[in-house]
Amino acid sequence: MCSFPEQLYYPCPHSLRLEKEYTTIKTKEMEEQVEIKRLRTENRLLKQRIDTLEKKGAPRYCEESVLQLERELVQARLKEAESQCALMEMQDKILEVEKRNSSLPDDTNVARLQEELIGVKLREAEAVTGLKQLRQQVRDLEEHWQRHLARTAGRWKDTPKKNTLSELQDELMSVRLREAEAQAELRETRQRMLELETQNQIHSNHLRRAEQESRCLQECVQTLTGQNKDLHVQLQEIKRRQAEIECKSKEEVMAVRLREADNIAAMAELQQHISELEIQKEEGKVQGQLNHTDSSQYIHDLKDQISELKDEIRCLKGPRGLANQTNFDGIHIVNHYVGDNGSYQSSDEDAGKGPGLPGTQQRSGGRIRLRPNIPDTDSEEEEEDEDDEDALRLSVPQSHKSTTV
Repeated sequence: MCSFPEQLYYPCPHSLRLEKEYTTIKTKEMEEQVEIKRLRTENRLLKQRIDTLEKKGAPRYCEESVLQLERELVQARLKEAESQCALMEMQDKILEVEKRNSSLPDDTNVARLQEELIGVKLREAEAVTGLKQLRQQVRDLEEHWQRHLARTAGRWKDTPKKNTLSELQDELMSVRLREAEAQAELRETRQRMLELETQNQIHSNHLRRAEQESRCLQECVQTLTGQNKDLHVQLQEIKRRQAEIECKSKEEVMAVRLREADNIAAMAELQQHISELEIQKEEGKVQGQLNHTDSSQYIHDLKDQISELKDEIRCLKGPRGLANQTNFDGIHIVNHYVGDNGSYQSSDEDAGKGPGLPGTQQRSGGRIRLRPNIPDTDSEEEEEDEDDEDALRLSVPQSHKSTTV
């Protein structure tokens, strides 16, 4: 048996056009597949980002910050209320102490009474002493008076000398009486002077205590004034801090709301983008299905054209044989002929031996089939009968784009 040439160069314009169209279709399909993969990847990344944002919880952070601000505001208000309560308690205590002081006996009055009691006791002792002295003087005067009466009872019987002596004794008695009266007045004067000195001392003590009390009251007033000023300053500071905290809380709440609005807008944009990507994905799927249908139809057309070319080749190979092989203008038809005992040597190996093919090559009586070898995984025409014995392949020179059928 003779071997047929395995490759024939057939620069037909129709095959070149088919090759270009097929290459264009496959390129478009590959680009669409790459774009679909890119869109799927981008969609997956966007979903992951959305899940990450939801998990990280920007709303949770906003809620935590708002709750923290609310807690700080509540604490500030509690501190202010506590300070107000403490201030009111201090004022109530001051009023209560003043009431107690007004209801209790005055210490100055007690001291004054004690001093007056001491003075009275001193005056009483002096009066008792003066009374004793006066009683003694009265007794002395009574004795002198009794003696005087006893002397004067017999005066008309006495001599003139005795009468003169009695007169002198009377004068002496009158002088003693006047002396006693003068001493009594002197004692009264001394007693009065002692009373006045005692009153003076008491009044001086009162003045000294009043001055001390006035100084103590002034110091208390100054202390209370300072405390009142400090409390007023603290109250103003607390009010200022409360106002600042309220302003900060309002600003932070507004910022949180703005961030929430931005997040909502960003989420809406992302959802819109995701919906657009899903639409593009669906369009890509539909376009891919349409392209797949077109390519399948186009492959069927190619098979029909290949069958026509096969018939033409049969017609050319039938009556003319292999003698007119050089008239194919460089197209190399490859015939893989498989017999019962194995495959034969290709025509390229025979061509290396001589310029032409020997005329003793004969055409086999078996049927030659033309099987397209198209690498399209999406089409079902890829599955052929594995019991084919021959395969015919058309190839184009390297200067042109090659296609394999």
